[in-house]
Amino acid sequence: MCFISTGSTRKPFKPAMIIEMLPKLIITHVADLIQEVRHSSVLAIRRLINFIRLFRLLIDLYPEIGVEIDAKIEAFIKDPASRHKDTLSSLGDLMAYVSVSEKYTFKDILPIYLEE
Repeated sequence: MCFISTGSTRKPFKPAMIIEMLPKLIITHVADLIQEVRHSSVLAIRRLINFIRLFRLLIDLYPEIGVEIDAKIEAFIKDPASRHKDTLSSLGDLMAYVSVSEKYTFKDILPIYLEE
């Protein structure tokens, strides 16, 4: 994870790397499946589930990441200013956040998400 985030294995791991990397892996994989870049096989679906499980495991190991994710989702719901690229890099990241959040579900963000 350090190498993917920083380009070096010598730099220390920071939990913020989890939020930076895992949502992009999940959303890129989903986009590839939808665009049929990757064959929609059981293996591809298992890979997607394993990305989500890894995200959830890392949140369990670093609970501050779960708190930060829930704060990002809450800001998206309550504050229209938090829905811009300056604060949320992509709506896809938000979908990945909701998939691992213990506090929020897709129903919580759906009306606002569809507006965006």
